Parts: sequence; structure tokens; C-alpha cells
Amino acid sequence: MSKFSNKSLLLLLVALGAILGAIKYFDSQKGERNFRNELVEIDSAKVSTILIYPKSKKGEEVKLFKEGSGWKVKITDSKSQQVDSARITGLFKAIAGLKPTRLAARGSDKWKEFEVDTSGSRLVVKEGDKTTLDILIGKFNFSGGREVETLVRLSGEDETYAVNGFLDGTFNTGIDSYRNKTIVKGNKDNFTKLTFALSDTMRYSLEKRDSVWFVDGATSANTTELENYLSTISALNATSFIDDVDASGLSTPSHTLQIDDTQGNKINVEGFIQNNRKIIRSSQNADNLLNGEGVWEKVFADKFTFLPADTLTFTK
Repeated sequence: MSKFSNKSLLLLLVALGAILGAIKYFDSQKGERNFRNELVEIDSAKVSTILIYPKSKKGEEVKLFKEGSGWKVKITDSKSQQVDSARITGLFKAIAGLKPTRLAARGSDKWKEFEVDTSGSRLVVKEGDKTTLDILIGKFNFSGGREVETLVRLSGEDETYAVNGFLDGTFNTGIDSYRNKTIVKGNKDNFTKLTFALSDTMRYSLEKRDSVWFVDGATSANTTELENYLSTISALNATSFIDDVDASGLSTPSHTLQIDDTQGNKINVEGFIQNNRKIIRSSQNADNLLNGEGVWEKVFADKFTFLPADTLTFTK
């Protein structure tokens, strides 16, 4: 009897194990993927146009188009500018990352909540006249603790998907984010001379000789202030543009800065004050007039900034 009971128990355990295994298998099959693996397949070499309608700009179109081997952004109907290749590479990387991780909703009842209706940003990718991708980019969530996901929906389809990443930071910016904001970009260690003309009241120079900087060739510069200035000016950008002023109509600049380096290169920065607005133009960014607010003093520094403290005390 004991032998029979043990045998029956063993058979029962085996049967239960088989049943549990079958249940687990079918459950895994059901939940494995009941939605598409890819939202789009794009050959970046064939893409000719990228249109972005950011919600932060109320859907104002950002048009990026390929010209030759480079990319440009449309500013107006008659004006366009080159886009940095790294910016375009980042866009294609984000587009390639549009792979669903889960199905967030099947119907339109969640569109508004997920911001994949007309309230979200929109991305359109074209290969010539063919639209390869048309997608709505909605709100983002934190999944699994610190992981960020974005909710998206293909235009013309009902389903909303979650994809990895914070797409709002990539596709919710306006035209200016694709333009060149450079005032000065260079290696401060290669700078040898900076020549300033500040209105009609002050002209001076900073010059490096044998690794030592001098003000007007005679007074040793305040090394702390000079280092701070060089660190700032060597990678300085404006924050916005001035597009309603004709560059050809600008008068003689009231402020100028010329930077010479060890390679014989010269960077020229000009400052204009027009209608109480500060306008900056750089030889490194000749296509743009830049808004000088917030950066004017960082470029056109006062001579006394660089004088040693004991000199200033004596002068006072």
C-alpha cells in the first residue's frame, strides 16, 4: 500500500509539473509580443527631408533638408543655414531608437492623456516625395525606477506604444536649436593676443610672451581674472538671434575684439548698439547676427578687469 501511494504521489507530481510547465509556456507565448517589433525601417542615406512640429512652438514647422553631403535648416522662404553634422547624427540616432518596448493603449481613448493627439510634437521623415515616417511624440514616463520612456503613435493608427528615451529633448525644440550660436570657439592655450576696442573710450591689448600675459605689453595681467575670461571666451555661444536687422545696413561697430593664435588665425568679433539692442557678429559665424544680451560683457571685457589688484589699489 505504501509502495502504491508513493508511486501515485510521484505520478501526481509529474503531472502537476507538466501542467504548470504548459501553463507557463502558453502564458509566455501570449505575453511575448502581441505588438509590432518595429515602428519604422529607415535608410538614413536615402532620407532627404525631416519635418518637425514641436509642441513647445505650437507646431511651427522645423524643416531640415539635405543639400549635397550636408544638411540645412530653413529659416525663411529665402534663407537657410548649415546644420552641424553632429546634430543630424543625433536625430538619426533618436529615430533609429524608435523601437516599441510595450503597447501602452490600443484605442483613441488614451490619446489626449498620452499627448499623442494634436497636442504632441510630430515628426515626419521623407525620402524624396515618399513619407517614410509620420509619428506623434507624446508625454514621457519613468519606467522601472529611473528609466525614461516616451509614448508615441504612428499617424493614422490607433495604437500607442512606449519607446525608450526622452524624445521631448530631441524633437520638441524650434528652428533656433539647429542654428549656429557660436561667438568664439577655439583653444585658449593657443591664443597669443587679444585686442579690444570698447567704444571710443578704451583701447587695450592682452598679449602672451613666454607664457606670461601682459596688459598693453607692460603690466602683468591678473592671472585669475584672465584665466576666467579665456575659459569663457574660448567656448562662448549666444542664446538667440536677431533676424529683423539687415546686416548690410549696420554701421561701424562700437566694440571690437580680435583674437590671434599660434597658427596665425584671427577671430574677429564685432559689437553694435542699435535701437538700444546689443548685436554681435563673429567671423566664425558670419551668417548670423547674434543677440548680445547676457554675453556682451563676457566678450567686451573692461581693461581694469585684467589689471593686478595692487595696481587698482594704487590707482584708486
